[in-house]
Amino acid sequence: MIDWKAIIVGFFVSSILGILLSFVIPIVGGMISSILAGILVGYMVNINLSNGAINAAIMGLLGGLVESIIILIIGAAFGGLVGLIVAGLGVILILVFTVIHMAIAAIGGVIGSAIRGEAI
Repeated sequence: MIDWKAIIVGFFVSSILGILLSFVIPIVGGMISSILAGILVGYMVNINLSNGAINAAIMGLLGGLVESIIILIIGAAFGGLVGLIVAGLGVILILVFTVIHMAIAAIGGVIGSAIRGEAI
């Protein structure tokens, strides 16, 4: 069962933390935000471990896409033409990082569900 409230909350947490942490700790900051938001989503859903993972993966998909696009737009805005070219080439990286965000968020969802009390 998809819990859109948990996904939306996790999405905002992932997006805000991801953008802030990505400028402080490039690449790793986004991954940290995905696992933290995944744990939050898994904790909020708490039906079972697989449901926590599925909801967190959906949140990771949305959060990873939006976070990557915003970072590329900001990079293009501050980098001018070179930034725009790099941003254009970064579309492939968006897809790769989105899949990574989904996997990390799913792991976080399992952890969050387990913390809430669901037995493995």
